[in-house]
Amino acid sequence: ESGNSQARISGMLGDPADFSRLDLAVGLTTPDLLALLPISADGALPQLPVDASGRVAMVAGSINVRNIQGQLGGAQIFLEGLVDTVAPYDSSHFSMKAQGPDLGQTLGPWIEQRIAQVPFNVELHASFPVGGVQVGRLEGTVAGAHLSAEVNVDELRNPGVAHGNIQLVGSSSREVGEMVGLDVPLPDSEYSLSVGIEKSPDQLRLSPIALDWGASDYKGSVNIKPGEVPTIDVSVHSKFVSLPFLLPDMTELEALEAARPASHDTVNKAILKEELTTKELSVRVIPDVPLDFRWLENYRATVNYEVDELYMRDDAVSSVKIDISIADGQLSSKQLSWDGTLMAGDAQLSVRALEDTHEVDVYLNLERSPLLFFLGGEPVRKSDSFYRARIEAKGNSLRELAQTSNGALVFQGGGGTLDNIGVDLVLGDVLEEVFTRLNPFSETETHTRLVCHAGALTITDGKMAISPGLILRTDKVDVHSSGEIDLRREKLNLVFNTQSRKGIGISASKAVAPYFKLGGTLANPRLVLDVKGAAVSGGVAVATGGVSILAEGLWDRWVTTAKNPCKRLIAQVTKQDEKRFNSLLQVPESR
Repeated sequence: ESGNSQARISGMLGDPADFSRLDLAVGLTTPDLLALLPISADGALPQLPVDASGRVAMVAGSINVRNIQGQLGGAQIFLEGLVDTVAPYDSSHFSMKAQGPDLGQTLGPWIEQRIAQVPFNVELHASFPVGGVQVGRLEGTVAGAHLSAEVNVDELRNPGVAHGNIQLVGSSSREVGEMVGLDVPLPDSEYSLSVGIEKSPDQLRLSPIALDWGASDYKGSVNIKPGEVPTIDVSVHSKFVSLPFLLPDMTELEALEAARPASHDTVNKAILKEELTTKELSVRVIPDVPLDFRWLENYRATVNYEVDELYMRDDAVSSVKIDISIADGQLSSKQLSWDGTLMAGDAQLSVRALEDTHEVDVYLNLERSPLLFFLGGEPVRKSDSFYRARIEAKGNSLRELAQTSNGALVFQGGGGTLDNIGVDLVLGDVLEEVFTRLNPFSETETHTRLVCHAGALTITDGKMAISPGLILRTDKVDVHSSGEIDLRREKLNLVFNTQSRKGIGISASKAVAPYFKLGGTLANPRLVLDVKGAAVSGGVAVATGGVSILAEGLWDRWVTTAKNPCKRLIAQVTKQDEKRFNSLLQVPESR
């Protein structure tokens, strides 16, 4: 006995020289097995109570463990096996069974990963032929997931050659995520994962890898070659991937909106003042979380992924190709492209790890985009639209990348319909107020019919100049905005001009607010009314590089008299900054 622990031994010790005729009944009862082991837990690990007994005997030069059973950390356990002490030691084997109501309690003292309270049942049969190890059978059920595996390692001391397979099947992917503490908002689905293992002296190959998750499938292989700079090659192909959960569920959003308390104020008075307190000015939205890409220097890798059909909804199916490489401290995209009925485009990405900073270069070309989908909208099926951007930045955090960014964005989009409730719910309170002022009919109509939208902006050392500006035309109003967003201080300075279109009636025309401004910061935006003087005085023109439709009286020539103001805006952007915009406006040869 030692404290509250008790060990029990009774029976025959046998010959002290070779333990022949050894035959003992053994038992152990303790409130905490860890307290008896030579480890330093410092009271940080949970206790692991044990109450087990069985027999140990020497049979023909082998130690035979029989009928060891009892409780370990709240789980029922059973263990028996044979340890061969005579060369070539190839008769050793053991079997183990365990089941309990709480896997976390049983594994908690041995692993750092927190496991939720879930029932489990595990059975393991292994042998050790000629210095190797063979897991002939591993079966387990945890949180509704069934795991089975077979693994053979030819040489245990020098595991140069191994082979086997692992299978995991379950009815609830959400339960598995919750078990290991993952909080990922993915839909719950049935799943099946199988992995083949082939280990040779110079590489580890996981092939085939097959994952079926709901209606989606993923099949491929992973090759890992060790060395001073390990090489990893990943190749995956999917016939069908279903991602409809990325689009907003309008029924769910509308139910949430209906459940919100009714507000009697049409305008939140707090957002009608521009002045911010020192505390409000200090709040930042762009996180200052460190980014460490130095791990790129430690690997060489290729990642190739192809999807035959990427499904978002019945009329939005695309094919996808991704080809990325890592070498010499740089991640580069050889191919990032997608093509479908409503979605098409390509992108380029480069991330380079330097001694004291990181360089990021992104190019994006969307020829058809489902942007309206994410606002609960419906785009016109055939529209001549594009969205193109190139951004370069340096830094060790997202905030530093934003503050050092340089580049340009230009886009021209077609029409469609917007669900007004969906826009309100997705944009949030302040931007909802902006949308309402841009389109006062959103309060009385369920949908807004969008005719076209376009815009151009540049970024210089973290300062985003929206110039010549952004244009949006609906069936009832024309909207233009220009100004600046300072990503260094996260300050907003955007002026909006809204004008009713001809033929919608005098009352509707009076309902449109001609001018207002969005100021403040990204964290605390402020809506300022009655800023016509500021909008046309030239202040905005100075802030946006000297060109502003509002400040220079171009509204009538570019918008109100234009058959298509969106195309008119795009035709003018190269006159302002030909070097930045021309390369974006040219259609890429690859398309």
